[in-house]
Amino acid sequence: MKKIELQNANKCEYKPYYSNKEQSFFTLPSSPCDYSVVLGNSQLCLDISATDNIICSLNGYSRRKSWVEKKLDLPSSKPGRLIFNSTDEVALGVGIEYIMGTNIYFDSNSNIICICEDIQQDFSNFDTIEFNDNTYLTLSNNQIVSVWIKPEFM
Repeated sequence: MKKIELQNANKCEYKPYYSNKEQSFFTLPSSPCDYSVVLGNSQLCLDISATDNIICSLNGYSRRKSWVEKKLDLPSSKPGRLIFNSTDEVALGVGIEYIMGTNIYFDSNSNIICICEDIQQDFSNFDTIEFNDNTYLTLSNNQIVSVWIKPEFM
């Protein structure tokens, strides 16, 4: 069983970027990453610090050509720290699969990106947490519904 829990503490402060040349997300400074949670069948990961299981950032390869252009509005959110809990055994340097839809939607006017199964759903019915600068998880019953990011493009 995998679940995400909100901890009333400050969010992480790693600046998210997307490299057009490498077609990948990363942060500066680099976030601590002892293991990763791989989102669905994508090559995108939530990086986790093993010391306290804090979700630090979104990283990984994502071809921009595969993104679907769509007007996006970031859901209302609150800042907080997110903790990843799993009954699976975790080893340093490995990835844990997290089953979720990984369609990627992009609003070229706002530079907002959403990773989810169904962009048509009403995200206002769920809790959206800004866990890192311009990086958000929308949760329902401690499970990921969507990931939102507004990176700086390089």
